[in-house]
Amino acid sequence: MDFIGPVIDIVSRIWNCSATHTTYLCKLKENLIFLRTSLDRLKNRRDDVKRRIDDAESNPTEPMKHTHVVDGWLQRVEALEHEVDEILQEATQQINAGSNGLIGCCFCNCSKNCWSSYKFGKLVVKKLKFIEEISSGGDFNVVVERSQPATIKEMSHNQVVGMAPMLDEIWRLVTKEDQVKIIGLYGMGGVGKITLLKKLNNEFLKRSHEFDLVVWVVVSKDLNLKKVQKDIGEK
Repeated sequence: MDFIGPVIDIVSRIWNCSATHTTYLCKLKENLIFLRTSLDRLKNRRDDVKRRIDDAESNPTEPMKHTHVVDGWLQRVEALEHEVDEILQEATQQINAGSNGLIGCCFCNCSKNCWSSYKFGKLVVKKLKFIEEISSGGDFNVVVERSQPATIKEMSHNQVVGMAPMLDEIWRLVTKEDQVKIIGLYGMGGVGKITLLKKLNNEFLKRSHEFDLVVWVVVSKDLNLKKVQKDIGEK
């Protein structure tokens, strides 16, 4: 009859669904063991990636840093590791407490314990899938990239009150006045000229501007032009 096919299909779907939910209960101990071994394999892969990063970044002749993709993967592994550790710790506590309702109960008499086991087993299976997904994403061909030097380096300075108006004026001259090529700061020793310049340097990290590079070079009283050129060139 025509309705037999749909009925069989519905029964099959119900059976598969029921079998899946039953697995959360009956294979809980087995899944917990598999969860631990899967996490260990993921941690081994993470350690291999970290070792590749350390080897590449330790090269003194070519500065390298790990890619953003690798960094994001390592963060996901760390977060998942903490989550799985909590699950395994909870399972160990239940086993030590001798709870038959949570660990390894397939059809227990207590509906409350069965429901707890079901939710716990479902969580374990979910984390197993997460580990598989993250582990498959950790097969990197490239883990590092060439590190670009910082275009602006933040400088520490003393805190001086009352510099804000002068700092704003210098910033305006540097960034807004196209005709201004040189700005001179003068005054007695100790009034804060160097501090003001350091604050100006740090403003390039806070405010928007059109400069690609900021170079800080100290020129002493005994001028050595070649040294100044060398310092600028290195920057």
